[in-house]
Amino acid sequence: MEETSRTTSFLPVSFPHPVSSKLDNHNFLVWQKQILTTLRGHKLQHFLSETSVLPSEFLFSNDETQNHVNPKFQDWEQQDQLIMYWFLASIFTRMVNCDTSAQVWKTLELYFANSSESQSNSIQDAIAQHQEGRLVYN
Repeated sequence: MEETSRTTSFLPVSFPHPVSSKLDNHNFLVWQKQILTTLRGHKLQHFLSETSVLPSEFLFSNDETQNHVNPKFQDWEQQDQLIMYWFLASIFTRMVNCDTSAQVWKTLELYFANSSESQSNSIQDAIAQHQEGRLVYN
């Protein structure tokens, strides 16, 4: 019997459609849900985790000097950059200091966690003022 070799080729997922609304200071939770749903649908959510193990760029110590990059790393990097491009196309601000989609994701989570906390505090203050009868309506 003739032995056949099985090779699997990497097919990166691109996102031809942008997220329906650009991220701003008021719609993070909706935007986040759209991103997560799409990535989970393509089984790519692990790209958002900073703890996800990515392939080594070089397999052997002499690979770097000979510029032999691990093909699995190249596949990972290609997919990551497509996800990052999709993110950046769906937000108003630029994440110029981020190199990976996980870094963009973490930066956005931190920013909006702080923003949500501030909004929550403002709402709680307004409720307290209203209960005390001090709320002024414009």
